[in-house]
Amino acid sequence: MVKKYTNPVRTDGFGAQLQNIIWTYIFCRMNNYEYYYQPFSNVEHNYDNDINFVKNIEGFLNFKEQFNLSNNNIKGLSSLDTRTCYDYIERNILSHNYEKYLNEFKEYFYKNKELNYFNNYYTNVAVHIRRLNKHDISTVGTNEDVDIAIRTNTADDYYLNVINNIKDKYYYKDLIFHIYSQGDLENFKIYENPDTILHINENMLDTFKGMVFSDILVTSPSSFSYTAALLNNGEIYYKPFWHPPMNNWIIC
Repeated sequence: MVKKYTNPVRTDGFGAQLQNIIWTYIFCRMNNYEYYYQPFSNVEHNYDNDINFVKNIEGFLNFKEQFNLSNNNIKGLSSLDTRTCYDYIERNILSHNYEKYLNEFKEYFYKNKELNYFNNYYTNVAVHIRRLNKHDISTVGTNEDVDIAIRTNTADDYYLNVINNIKDKYYYKDLIFHIYSQGDLENFKIYENPDTILHINENMLDTFKGMVFSDILVTSPSSFSYTAALLNNGEIYYKPFWHPPMNNWIIC
C-alpha cells in the first residue's frame, strides 16, 4: 500500500509554513508517496488583524485547486513529522531528483500568476532585510530571543556590499533595487538612491511576490527569504542560516 502524507498543521509564519509544504511535497515525490495538501489555518504576522488574511494566502497560492486535499476521512493518511522531512531533504538537497521535484512544485506555484510582476523593462533586484517586527518583540525573554536577535542584526554594510557587487557584475544592465523590510523608514535612509525603491512595512504577500518574481534575489537569514529563494527562477545571493543552499546559489 502506498503511504500517504500531508504537511502538518502549523501556526508560525507564512514562509516557514510554505517551506514545510514544499519540502513535504518533495519528500513524498522522492519516495513515491502520495501527497495531500493541508491548507493554512493560522499564520503569524497578521498585524492588521485582517479577517481575510488566510483566505488571501490560499487565493494567492491556488493549491486547493491543484492538489488532493487532506481530511480525516482518508484511510492511512498521516501528518509528516517536520524534523523527519527536513532531515531527509537536507541530506538530499543537492540531488538531481530534489531539483526535479522542486521544479515540478514551481509549476503548481506559478500557475495562473502574472510573471511580469514589476511590469517594467529593468533587471529587478529584490533585497530582503530581516529586521525586528511585532512578533519578534513579543518573544523577548524566550528561547527564540537570542536566535532572532542574531538573524535581525545583519549590518547594513553587508547588504550594501552585496548590492555594490551586483552593480559591478551587471554594469551593462539597467538595474533597479527593491528593498523589502519592516520598521522605521528613517532606518533605511542609507539605501536611498535613484536606482532604489524602498518597500518598508508593505503587505506581506506583495513583499513575497516581489522577492519571488525578481530577476535577482538577495536573501536574509529567514524562512521567508529562504522560501522565496526556493521559488525564484532567477539568481540567488544567499546568506547562510539554518537550511543549506542549492547548487546554483551564490553564497555570500
